[in-house]
Amino acid sequence: MIKIDLGQEISYNPDEKGYVMFDLTNFIPQQSSQVVDGVELLPKNEYHSSLVSLERYIQDKDEAHRIALSIKEYLMDHQLTYAGLGDERYVCKREERMTLVAPVAIEGLDEFRAFITSLIPDFDPPFSHITLLKSAATEFGIGINSMSDLDQYCTRFDQ
Repeated sequence: MIKIDLGQEISYNPDEKGYVMFDLTNFIPQQSSQVVDGVELLPKNEYHSSLVSLERYIQDKDEAHRIALSIKEYLMDHQLTYAGLGDERYVCKREERMTLVAPVAIEGLDEFRAFITSLIPDFDPPFSHITLLKSAATEFGIGINSMSDLDQYCTRFDQ
């Protein structure tokens, strides 16, 4: 996995759907395996909150890279700060893959999203979340890149 550091623990991965991700690994407490609907969900070894999937909006890799560099410049003057995990949990299923996700609060996110919208007018902000647990069928998660994805693939999980 090639990651390009954009600053502030935020990276861009052109090979993984052009994700711009906030690495929150140091903030997420140790997770324990859990069985949900007969599927064992396992902890991950790193935790990222997806800020935008550039590939969803930009087909040209050079243009996506230019936007990633604009994000890097934005982050030189603007701060994104982890503010905590929400209490809700959602089970998300897509094909044979399953995850357990939690909402995440990030200070400065509204301003960041406004900046992204200035670059990508049809930007549909993702549900701000962290994938806490995942099935063996997926390496990272299932891709919840919008609120409509949350509605389509996820249900609230009451532990």
